[in-house]
Amino acid sequence: MYECLKDFNCIKDWVIGNLLWEVILIIAISIFFRFLPQFISAIKITKIILKKELILIISEFYQRPLNRFPLATLKWFNFYFGIKYLSKFADKYIVLSQFLEKYLAKKQKNSKPILVMPNLTDSSIFKIEPKKIFKENFITIGYVGTPTNKDGVFDLIESFGIINKKFPQTHLLIIGDITNGKTIVPMLEKYSTERGIKKGEITFNGLTSHKEIPSLLLSCQILALTRPNGIFAEAGFPTKLGEYFACKKPVVLTKVGDMKNYFIDKKEVVFAEPENIDSIVTAFEYLIKNPNEGYKIGANGYDWMNDNLNYINQSKKIDNFVKHKE
Repeated sequence: MYECLKDFNCIKDWVIGNLLWEVILIIAISIFFRFLPQFISAIKITKIILKKELILIISEFYQRPLNRFPLATLKWFNFYFGIKYLSKFADKYIVLSQFLEKYLAKKQKNSKPILVMPNLTDSSIFKIEPKKIFKENFITIGYVGTPTNKDGVFDLIESFGIINKKFPQTHLLIIGDITNGKTIVPMLEKYSTERGIKKGEITFNGLTSHKEIPSLLLSCQILALTRPNGIFAEAGFPTKLGEYFACKKPVVLTKVGDMKNYFIDKKEVVFAEPENIDSIVTAFEYLIKNPNEGYKIGANGYDWMNDNLNYINQSKKIDNFVKHKE
């Protein structure tokens, strides 16, 4: 059987182990387009001989780049050729977001089943005792990821600067750095200083082992994801959101992409308007002033994650979708 799964991390080993013998699983974004003829030939042979279904998994969306940077162009070619050619052989699709669902529905000549499945979460890795506070007698706001504009980190820093002046017993923890070049932490430190944030008010943890991240997130009182508007936010579902919910901490979340379709403000999350510093500040202020409500929001977020992102529960949904015959 021909399968390519290396870039799709949101379907866990349990699902893969149970389904590989029943279908062919492909990820369009993983395919380097110059190998496409050989790849398509392998699919044809496999489908004809083994009579297996092809499930095309689309985990990301790429627009055609305006510039000619090699990496951006390559990613777009992977996506474009994967969609254009592999869709001819696909029997069903699994996508990450409603944006991708609508995109595929427009591209298809014949309607084929599509399952929307956000990035799944293994909440067991966040069950750590004891839970240490990052900074005693401080309210720590935490973020993890690649701290660039795609995650709204500059908006996060700027809004924290305002919150920190109103509530001096606040602290910001930024976990992560870029992985394919020179560190951007000095640039972020400079950006913070220019906004009047004193040294020590923000901890930049830099690149951090994945084994350390659960304990760091659990040490915070509030978690944040302040993504701006844009195709990256519209087409995807952030892996870190499920991890935030697994910590049972209240989350400040900008209202981008599918977020408004899944959550109610001040129930599972506290919403803020994207690219709106005042709105982000207001969201943080609500949680700082209402810790009991924050506790309830954190618990509701955990319940939502367990119902919708728990990889064991959702693998059954994927299993039913794959095995169902039209």
